[in-house]
Amino acid sequence: MKDRIALVTGAGGGIGREIVLSLAKEKVNVILFGGNNLEKLNETSRLAEEFGVKTFIYPGDLTCDEVLTSNFEKAIKEVKKIDILINNAGKAHSSRIEQTEPEWYDEIMNLNMRLPFLLTRLCLPYLKKSDRANIINIASIVAHNGYPLQSAYVASKHAL
Repeated sequence: MKDRIALVTGAGGGIGREIVLSLAKEKVNVILFGGNNLEKLNETSRLAEEFGVKTFIYPGDLTCDEVLTSNFEKAIKEVKKIDILINNAGKAHSSRIEQTEPEWYDEIMNLNMRLPFLLTRLCLPYLKKSDRANIINIASIVAHNGYPLQSAYVASKHAL
């Protein structure tokens, strides 16, 4: 795994941070992709670099196609390759389905399902050049066993 490049969404905290640190322990360099909390991304970066790897931070709202494309182009220009894509970013909203606003549904589906699709499309030409390419989509148990008040989240994770 040494010197491979992984791109991880949702890397600022929680599961994403743990993914980044696990990769760093294996000497994988990591692109921390998206998210608007630069403080959290910087902390994840600092913790990962303690394992002697390089990290690259590209913050921003990845549900905006222009930000996604721009960040991806900048990342590729800097790192030149991608060996691992981990679609981890996710969002949920708790409400009864009849109280779930269409805007909330769209936000959840755009981040949890549309973004992984678009990012995978962008990464594929680079992943195909890797001798050990991997795509990992972080879904949820709710993809198979839904939770109350989580209809949009359940739908997005099942779609993923």
